[in-house]
Amino acid sequence: MYFTMATRVGIAYLLNFSMMRIHEGWSLRTDCLEVEQDETFGPIYLLRGATTKTVDDDDARWVTSPSAQIAVDALTCVARLRMIAAEENPDVPTTHDDIGNPHLVLRPYEPWANAMNVGEELSLRLSPPNYQQVVVDYPKLFDPEALRITEADMQIASVAFCS
Repeated sequence: MYFTMATRVGIAYLLNFSMMRIHEGWSLRTDCLEVEQDETFGPIYLLRGATTKTVDDDDARWVTSPSAQIAVDALTCVARLRMIAAEENPDVPTTHDDIGNPHLVLRPYEPWANAMNVGEELSLRLSPPNYQQVVVDYPKLFDPEALRITEADMQIASVAFCS
């Protein structure tokens, strides 16, 4: 459960700092983070993946925060650990691409996990949960009061919107 929680938090972090849609985030692979050096602005952090929002593009880019590096590193660590378990399981149909550059979000393949659908190809992606499901599944992860929109939040939003 800890690996799954870390994965969900990491993906949520990337979505919040890139404006990706959830399915785009769940299709990212471990090599998704790129850093371009710009003479004027310095390092620019980008996430690379597939999108179908306006056009089908397997090589789309989203600008993100430099702190996305931490999330990608954590997600990559969990994905690589899960791929080690997947490789050792003869029921999991891994490919060379899956092993060399896994998706950041994988099913649990750990021997102690209550793994489901381990015989499915890794290209068949999991259905992503919504934020509310993450809050329900991990009740100690977030303070529900910190997630609540307050009157002060509404005032800040109205000032920002009207400016």
